Amino acid sequence: MQPIKRGMRVVAMPLLVAAWFIFQPGLSVAAGGADAGSAFHSPYLSLGLAAVSPENVRFMDGADSGNAALYGSENTFDDGTFAEGPQSLLAVGVHLPSSFRLQLEYGAARELEYSGNTNYRNSGTSQPSEATLDVRQTLLVLFRDFAAREYASGRSMQAFLGIGAGISRFRLNGYTQWFPEPPNPQGSLRRGPGGEVPFTALPPGSDRGFAAMLTAGIA
Repeated sequence: MQPIKRGMRVVAMPLLVAAWFIFQPGLSVAAGGADAGSAFHSPYLSLGLAAVSPENVRFMDGADSGNAALYGSENTFDDGTFAEGPQSLLAVGVHLPSSFRLQLEYGAARELEYSGNTNYRNSGTSQPSEATLDVRQTLLVLFRDFAAREYASGRSMQAFLGIGAGISRFRLNGYTQWFPEPPNPQGSLRRGPGGEVPFTALPPGSDRGFAAMLTAGIA
């Protein structure tokens, strides 16, 4: 039940903000591609879905390892990749003078699956590792909308540019290293009485970092 409760906490605040904008009396909701002159200062709500494609990852001891260093050497590490996954997006914004928009954007991606391999000495060639990653991102974005161009009767296109900055929060869950093929099957990494594969598991960990965005598109 804990993962379900954690997921509810992740989306609760954005949903409350969205409900406020939708049901607040006297506020008009304008499309993101609306003409800035006719929607001056009017707030808008945007919902979206994106695909997250993380780069390759290397886990190794850091400066904050202290006396609990996991790998014990700079030449020992865990190399792997995170699988692609969906990211839900929610944004609220307001139109500014001179065709600018200011937007607060929240994105969340859950349970991105990690698959890697560690290179401990005397532990076998195959040392698979696994984990899941939750990412939450909050960005403040400034958009510049350009003049709309009509391409058919009653239909037009509008280009935009955007630049933003904010914070990304990461939470790593279920990090586990497995040792199915040690050089000495009867040594310290021997299997359990029922054939259980020995493993090392760590508690969940979290961190945060700076996030930036540069975007361009057509509405």
